[in-house]
Amino acid sequence: MEPIRMELEGLPCSCAGTPHASEWVDLEPAVTLPMGMAAMYIVSQSQAETEAALRGQLAPILMRFGIRDWSFRGQAGAQIPITSTSIEQVLPFAEIGFEVADRCFDLYLADVIRPLAARQARLSAPGLTERLTSQMLDVGSTPPTPSSPSSRKTTGGKPSEDQAP
Repeated sequence: MEPIRMELEGLPCSCAGTPHASEWVDLEPAVTLPMGMAAMYIVSQSQAETEAALRGQLAPILMRFGIRDWSFRGQAGAQIPITSTSIEQVLPFAEIGFEVADRCFDLYLADVIRPLAARQARLSAPGLTERLTSQMLDVGSTPPTPSSPSSRKTTGGKPSEDQAP
């Protein structure tokens, strides 16, 4: 599938010799397997208490795996490799980073969350917990019965007065 090109308006080309009028970023048209698995891992391990915190954790993943190509070149004219560090350097939030991150969320978030929501729905289906519990207990053995106390209760070296007959 063809990438989705974002023309980065208001961000002039920073390449030596200015070979093109403006910068651009090509985004994946759909969630890739590496992007989806990395994002699902972040969601499953997250201790985020708010949606804002979770979005902060997901943004680097969606951008790192969502950016397929870009026009950014270094001083020598070679393309700057797409890494987490270079994304932060060439796409500062206050300039154009917000626009790219926002577009990544629009493109990918629903498809990243969908498998997690489906799994959650399967796990919380009525009766599923009871079936799983009964399957785990039905392994051909009976639960152990509690054993009787191994010694008498004593106080000060004398048998306790409240012993059971």
